[in-house]
Amino acid sequence: MASSFTLSLKPIASFCCVAAEQARFDNYRVHQVRIETEEQLQVLQYLEEHPDGYIFWDSPVQTNMELELVVPPHKYSDFEELTTKLNIKTRLRIKNFQEVID
Repeated sequence: MASSFTLSLKPIASFCCVAAEQARFDNYRVHQVRIETEEQLQVLQYLEEHPDGYIFWDSPVQTNMELELVVPPHKYSDFEELTTKLNIKTRLRIKNFQEVID
């Protein structure tokens, strides 16, 4: 049975397919990210402005918030390093976003 989180992603996944037509998201991961400090917020705001493959489903606008972030395969190690360095709490929500789209 699909979780409510996964079901809520179906419209987003459909939009991605229509908007990008040929875009694929094989092995893109969706992480829930918790922003607790001002430094974490500033870094995530910078990443949103200069995404280099990251896709923010929510904008980082304040501390004490959670957001959903899509991480492309070529950014796995950078993301891991960043979250470790800044002690950002994350939770893997989707391991392969393309499977949700399909």
